[in-house]
Amino acid sequence: MLWKRRSILQTLLVSIAGAALLAYLVTRLLIPENAAYGLSLRDRLASDYLLARLNDAWRPLAVFVLISMAGIWLVLRKVLAPIKELSLQARRIGPANLNERLPLARAPVELAPLVHAFNASLDRLEEAWKSQRSFSANAAHELRTPLAALRAQVESLLGPEERKQAVAEFDRLSRTINQLLILADGEHNPQRRSDPFDLAALALATASQTAAEFVQSGRRIEMIRPERVIPCLGDHVLVGLAIRNLLENTLRHTPVGSTTTVMFDDQDVLHVLDDGDGVAPEFAARAFEPFSRGDPHGEGAGLGLSIVSRIALAHGGRAWLADRSSGACFCLQLPLAHDTERSRSV
Repeated sequence: MLWKRRSILQTLLVSIAGAALLAYLVTRLLIPENAAYGLSLRDRLASDYLLARLNDAWRPLAVFVLISMAGIWLVLRKVLAPIKELSLQARRIGPANLNERLPLARAPVELAPLVHAFNASLDRLEEAWKSQRSFSANAAHELRTPLAALRAQVESLLGPEERKQAVAEFDRLSRTINQLLILADGEHNPQRRSDPFDLAALALATASQTAAEFVQSGRRIEMIRPERVIPCLGDHVLVGLAIRNLLENTLRHTPVGSTTTVMFDDQDVLHVLDDGDGVAPEFAARAFEPFSRGDPHGEGAGLGLSIVSRIALAHGGRAWLADRSSGACFCLQLPLAHDTERSRSV
């Protein structure tokens, strides 16, 4: 334990002392104590004597230099190993494992205050994260019951045409509340399930479920299924919701007669492409931000793509909008099952 907690300064001082001792021993071997006896000052400085001594000394000196370089390399490796380990552990901390902390016991003494401050910052960040998500979940739950009661009252008071418009608005509000609940629940329990599933089969099933909606709206959907299994680990219900949100986003923002294609590339990245009007540049940069809408007057609340991004992050993946000359291309990438298992074993 004492060796693990030894400071960087202590390690360097011990190494310098060892190098000095080694240099002293080599010097004593090169120049014995009796070498100066019987020689005058002029003789000691004679060029023949110096050349002879240098000719005898270059081999041990070369060995000394090599040993010193190897020793310095080993010392630096020993000193920097805990720092490298701490940096790798800090890099692995994200939204899905915000409760993890850097181990203070393995930190060098000089870095202990920095590690402690970093862990304290994570404590405050986790507390703020939980508070924000708890507020969203509670607010959504509190809105559900009065909204359902208000809808029942409105339907009994309005005429057929007014009732149709009111019901459409209530459906939009209910969908927004449900999305808030899913978003909050997914962030409170980002790894509540870790089951194996085939991402290609899940994408095909989700596309098949939404095919009727595309046909009824005068649009087409095509699925190009890869001839391989794409194994993933996680909550297949949440991942299916992310894929459905991508498809519904395309359904709402493409013109009648357009075609949406669902496919995978060679890196097992899911692509949802359409041949519509594309995405405005000012919206592309914030497409996955909460409450961000490409059409301010559209019926969506701007949560669908945000939910896609949060679900992807909770599974260790990512979602993004790819550059395309025409139409839009939304991408979803999740780590494969064997990559996930390998990272857990490291």
